[in-house]
Amino acid sequence: MTKVIKILFVFLFLFQLKTFSDVFQKNDSLEKVLAGYELNQNISNLPAETLFNIGRIYENYKSDYNKAIEYYKLASEKAISENDSVFIAYESWLGYTLSKTGDIENAIQKLLSVIELAESKDYKGKLPRLYLLLAFAYRDAKLFDKSEFYFIKSIDASNTLKDSTDIHTALAEIGNLFSIRGDNKSALKYLRKALKIRERLGLSNVLVYGYHDISIIYLAIDSVELSLRYLTKADSIASLLNEKWVMSSIYANYINIYIRLKQISKAEPYLIKMKNIANELNLKSVYVTLNHSYYIYYKALNKSGLALKYFELEQVYKDSISNQDIQKNISEFEKKYEIARKDKELLKTQEDVKRERIILVSVIIGFILVFTSLIIILKFYRKNKIAFEKLEYQNSKILKQKEELNELNSTKDKLFSIIAHDLRSPFVGIQGFSDLLLNSPEDYTPDETKLFIEQINISSRTTLDLLEKLLNWAKNQTGKISFNPEKINMQSIILECMNSLMTSAKIKSITMFCDCENDIEVFADRDMLRTVIRNLIQNSIKFTKPEGRITITAKRLEKFIEVCVKDNGIGMDENTLKNIFNITDKQTVPGTANEKGTGLGLILCKDFVEKNGGTISVESTLGEGSCFLFTMPSI
Repeated sequence: MTKVIKILFVFLFLFQLKTFSDVFQKNDSLEKVLAGYELNQNISNLPAETLFNIGRIYENYKSDYNKAIEYYKLASEKAISENDSVFIAYESWLGYTLSKTGDIENAIQKLLSVIELAESKDYKGKLPRLYLLLAFAYRDAKLFDKSEFYFIKSIDASNTLKDSTDIHTALAEIGNLFSIRGDNKSALKYLRKALKIRERLGLSNVLVYGYHDISIIYLAIDSVELSLRYLTKADSIASLLNEKWVMSSIYANYINIYIRLKQISKAEPYLIKMKNIANELNLKSVYVTLNHSYYIYYKALNKSGLALKYFELEQVYKDSISNQDIQKNISEFEKKYEIARKDKELLKTQEDVKRERIILVSVIIGFILVFTSLIIILKFYRKNKIAFEKLEYQNSKILKQKEELNELNSTKDKLFSIIAHDLRSPFVGIQGFSDLLLNSPEDYTPDETKLFIEQINISSRTTLDLLEKLLNWAKNQTGKISFNPEKINMQSIILECMNSLMTSAKIKSITMFCDCENDIEVFADRDMLRTVIRNLIQNSIKFTKPEGRITITAKRLEKFIEVCVKDNGIGMDENTLKNIFNITDKQTVPGTANEKGTGLGLILCKDFVEKNGGTISVESTLGEGSCFLFTMPSI
């Protein structure tokens, strides 16, 4: 029990870090402390735990990974010589730090060896962290499937132990893998799950990575303001913790954001900061990022000569850490690792059989063989169970992709239907009435001529409205519509939309009311919010009978403002309610004045509300009316 407690406390460094803290109070600098230990102490006589913590100081406070690795090796050798199982912790941290230096091949070799030992010794408490570190190394080697597999194993092992220590890290890294594959929606889902756990636990040392990773996703989907907001949070924490490696990545993202915003002058100070960190850390991976940042900076300034120079430097650093060679060597080592493990298992079985032949009778030998067979079957079952779970997970992803593809095909068919029928029909009327007026205007009375012109005008407005909805929906689906959230007074924008539709309401003698306090504000894109309110009011006018009533209200919730557009119109049945926001199952119903529609306006409302971080729903009773509710973030 004492050894288990000791191993756990190694990761927390409580005893030795307190010793070093006392020393710091008596010395002016970290360099003096380390020099004192290295010059005045016989290193071979230092305890393994002290050696390990000196390495941690080199890694965390000086970012000197090579010196840290040197002390981790000494700590591990010391623990092995003393037959202390804590060396597993030292060896695993050694493997993780090797990956930080870019030595991915040796990092994976080291971690695989440690995992083999931990599994054979049944050290279940160490497995979540070991799987996690190995997943990191596979990720750095760009072996993403293996990386995801070990992140999932880490979560499973943590759940088995009912320990959430490493779960938030594995969730965040699975999110990053989705990001690498281009699935930003899934990436954001996993990253937010991880961030929620980290914020609840107050883990500032990993919160910085959570804010940083979410910032990158928002930048990828062109939500630049949100990206900058999360990056600023990451920057403030990284500066306090003096995490130089992550600070270099944060500075690189500041550069990307300001170039995206065409504020190139703001990017220059971050290039200087990034260069200083790169020179201090002296890591190839940081130099790759630095040279890429210089490349996009000079490209934005249209200085093609300097841009080409830094592009070539970036490639030089990338080539110096050839990923293809690393992956090949890792693959060879994995084969050797499997062969070595099987050889050891075979040798152990042979030695056991030989020893038992001497000291046991044949009945006992039979019992051992049966017992050994049961163990092999159990291990085989466990391995196949893991493989089956992974296969099941991959199948679920394939099914999800298939469903998304079917939905896209249905959407395409619906879109063509709208273009072929609803967009074509008004033009038939426009052409017919205009032909009559053009060919024989003298045949018609002024009242008939006026009626024809009114019909042409109505058809033109209907067609223009449909075209605007189609264009906005298409832009939103392709990600080309801009998203610029700002502070908006809710009452003013509701009144603006009501005034623009007052004529349509008066034609049907419909009364409209606004119930919204004048100090309610939201943080949203103005054009999108205006489109949502207009479409919902238009929808209510369409399905409300003459002399009807429409009320638009807004009220405060905890972090959102809820808006309700309520009418006393014809209402909807359950089947219509179920598919109201689904373009593939849209069955359009004519309005109370036989107005036609496509249902595209409500689909556009749903897309715009969700893009602003809100939700939309509807409540309705057939024959009594409907209430459309949506939320927007409050100030």
